[in-house]
Amino acid sequence: MRRAVSRAAAGALALAVAAGVASSARGAPATLEQADSTFAAGRYDAARAAYREVLAEDPYAVRALYRLAVLASWDNQLDSALVLIRQARALDPYDL
Repeated sequence: MRRAVSRAAAGALALAVAAGVASSARGAPATLEQADSTFAAGRYDAARAAYREVLAEDPYAVRALYRLAVLASWDNQLDSALVLIRQARALDPYDL
């Protein structure tokens, strides 16, 4: 299980980095506020991309990690969701 989680973590990080590289070629990266408003508007694919851009700029953005975990769980990508939650909890264990 630990090895599978490690592979999932590497995959999640690679996706976040790839999204950041792609976004820098398009223009300015999304802000956390833009990602949140996109999420609130129900545009989940766009929100996912925006949160990945945020993480590419700031790998310590706990809210972006949590929101990506929620989106991954909604897509039934539970291993990835758990990895993202663990990363967020490691960064801010007191965030409830």
